[in-house]
Amino acid sequence: LENASGWTWGDTFFFLDYIDADNSQARGSNFGNLKVKEKSSFYYMEFSPRVSLSWLTGQDLSVGPIKDVKAAFTYEKGNGGPGTENYLYGIGLDWNAPGFAFLQTNLYRVKINNHIFFADGNSNGYTTQLTVAGAYPFAIGDQSFVIDGYVDWRAPSKDAGTQTSVGSSIQIKWDAGKALFGEERKLYVGTELNMWHNKYGVKPIDGSTDGFDQTAVQALVKYHF
Repeated sequence: LENASGWTWGDTFFFLDYIDADNSQARGSNFGNLKVKEKSSFYYMEFSPRVSLSWLTGQDLSVGPIKDVKAAFTYEKGNGGPGTENYLYGIGLDWNAPGFAFLQTNLYRVKINNHIFFADGNSNGYTTQLTVAGAYPFAIGDQSFVIDGYVDWRAPSKDAGTQTSVGSSIQIKWDAGKALFGEERKLYVGTELNMWHNKYGVKPIDGSTDGFDQTAVQALVKYHF
């Protein structure tokens, strides 16, 4: 479930994933003071409001390729894997990029809160994250397509015991509603590539620098209400 909205004061983005897995996902470990709690279903959500500083100050902050500067915030919450709960705050930039429906970068300070990691049940700390998000529509003949998604790069946190991680979700979609029913930007069919390097920044309990990598290619049907 996704929702995106734009306003004179800024914009918001929200998504909620509910996953019913075909295997048990372990939270915690038998090491230290934690106990394994296996789950076969869980959720993950993010809510990201951004406030235009041009609107807030009454000054036009656009310059060169930069359309606007925004105060950016994100709340992350999940109950699968390490039990993520993070608070992000920082500065966002909207860019004028040829061909893009939108292109934005957000640089965050991240408060890692209430993680349940494999080796430590009190892994709180701070780190930095850079998020790049965009959408690029294009056409092949009479058929319309769009590539959109995001890439998150997160620095390591000594206090939280995490290492550098990179996560991304890229969707490639065909505007099936336009082709089949004459309704543009309503029904999309395509694929999503979800990738993680060092997922959640979690370190193995053996103290090595190995991480948990994931690649998932998924069929996608999306309808816009």
